[in-house]
Amino acid sequence: MRVGLTYRLSDLASTARPLAVRFAALSLSATLAITLAAAPLASAFGADGESEQSAEAPGSVQESSEAVAPSDAPDSDASDDVASSEAASASSPQSEAGSKEASSAEEKKRKEKEEAAAKKHAEADALFAQIDSLNSSYSSAQADKEAAEREREDAIVARDEAKERLKGEIEQLKKIQAELSDFAVLMYKQGGMPPYLDAVLGSTSYGELLTSWNAMTIIGNRGLELASEKRKIQLKIQKELDDREKSVVEAGRKAALAEIKCKQIVATQLALAVQAWNTKAEAHDILGETSEAENARNEANSAKEALDRAIAEGLGGENVQSGNGVFAYPCPGSIISSGFGYRDFDHAVHKGIDMAAPEGTPYYAADSGVVTAVTNGGGDNGGAGNWIVIDHGNGVVTKYMHSLITFVAVGEHVERGQNIGLVGSTGNSTGPHLHFQVEVYGAAVDPSAFL
Repeated sequence: MRVGLTYRLSDLASTARPLAVRFAALSLSATLAITLAAAPLASAFGADGESEQSAEAPGSVQESSEAVAPSDAPDSDASDDVASSEAASASSPQSEAGSKEASSAEEKKRKEKEEAAAKKHAEADALFAQIDSLNSSYSSAQADKEAAEREREDAIVARDEAKERLKGEIEQLKKIQAELSDFAVLMYKQGGMPPYLDAVLGSTSYGELLTSWNAMTIIGNRGLELASEKRKIQLKIQKELDDREKSVVEAGRKAALAEIKCKQIVATQLALAVQAWNTKAEAHDILGETSEAENARNEANSAKEALDRAIAEGLGGENVQSGNGVFAYPCPGSIISSGFGYRDFDHAVHKGIDMAAPEGTPYYAADSGVVTAVTNGGGDNGGAGNWIVIDHGNGVVTKYMHSLITFVAVGEHVERGQNIGLVGSTGNSTGPHLHFQVEVYGAAVDPSAFL
């Protein structure tokens, strides 16, 4: 019994050593409490035996041994693995099809994003190209400004020269007038007989008498003639001076307009830059390029700040009041391309009139009022693009849409005929034009009745 038990336990230890922990808790039965049998058990499992520990009944050990002993019976786990493998093999075509479909959908989504981003980039690049194209316009306006400034300088020089000549002629005229005045006073004091009359009365011959009389007449007449001539010269120089002064003013006006034009072009470039950089940011957002989108928005914000400063300094050109209606005509020289009311081509009611004009054409406030809304930097804005809303009081409002750029700010008071923006094609627009809209207590009315 002792030897058999010792062998079986040793055999378990050698054949099922990985399960030593499981069997370390086994105790020998009290009926088989033999000291020699306990030692091999402790040695076999690497655990310290206790003197009071007893071995379990052989049947218990046998059951444990059978639970871990090798067997020729099929392994249930292995069978499950085979079944799973066969099922996976059977379903692999479907899995591959599903994976390909998912991959195809993902690829399609990726391409759609890339196409949308590419479209945005193209829009932005077109705006940047438009900015570059304005450089030639700026150069031309700058050249006009410089030419006007030179013209003004020349006009100032000519005017100053005319002033000096006029001053000299005035001094001579004053001198002649003083001499004639003295002559008249002397004649009055001598009872109408000036000193020259002594020469006449003291003449000893008829010939001497005629000579003296003629001399006196010539002196008086010549003085009057000189005074008349000087007066004519004075009037001529004064006219020249007036003309020179007008030339100075006109040249100054041209220079000022050219300078405003330069500022308007730069402001237009800034407005386009705001729109372009925001469009670039949208493109980067589509592709999840967070850093690039943030950089683009920073550029847009910088351009917007510069644009706001330019508008605050003033960008409007000359005031122009055209027409003789209740409102001044907002875009002189334009052509009505679409009237007020229902339109067949888009099956919608047009709430204003469209005034077609080349991009960059100035437009003007129809009447004085306060700006209540204004935008710059592109954007759809409900289809209006860059637009201005002016409140004229008594429930009357005018709206100016699709601007290339606007020159006013919210809260600003504008005058009738004030240059408030340039014609453009922003928002929902098919070409450069000014959409002019009149509302009375919120209801759109035909603007033609006011023009």
